[in-house]
Amino acid sequence: MSATRRCGVAVAALGTVLLLAGCAREAPAAPLPSGSAGAAPPAGPSGGPTGPGDAVLAAYLGYWDAVVHAHRGANPADPVLARHAAGAELTRVRGAVARNRQQQISIRGTVTHQPRVASVSGATAEVDDCYDISRWNPVSLRTGRAIKASQQSGTGRYRGQFGLREGTGGWIVVSSSISGAC
Repeated sequence: MSATRRCGVAVAALGTVLLLAGCAREAPAAPLPSGSAGAAPPAGPSGGPTGPGDAVLAAYLGYWDAVVHAHRGANPADPVLARHAAGAELTRVRGAVARNRQQQISIRGTVTHQPRVASVSGATAEVDDCYDISRWNPVSLRTGRAIKASQQSGTGRYRGQFGLREGTGGWIVVSSSISGAC
């Protein structure tokens, strides 16, 4: 990638790719994989989740599936988001999707994960993850073509901490923080 043309892709509080206006250039159209946040959590002997940690991981990965889906459709009001995130986290994700949509950008591809449940205490949990957004790429909504972004500008692997809360509908993500590359 040319060093003279850099895209200001920034990683928002949850690691969502944000594109800054006027800094991207379109590349020839390339097929992109469908949105998928990653593999399912480890299953127990019966094939399903076996404990609170497995339910937390399943909810966390479901959250990422919802984030990927909302970005792919450039839909900040995607109803799936509200089933997987709440409060400030839901507001943050919707804001990132809305900014991209305003700039006529969709984010498509895959996000891979290396999550681990750091803690579960009553109705709260924390997941630490090294997630990789290097295959989650910006696409012009006008042309359907991929938009090039530089590695230095916010595509790659990030360490994140995600807070979850358990409610009547199960676990949902309520907070996130990014602590750098992993």
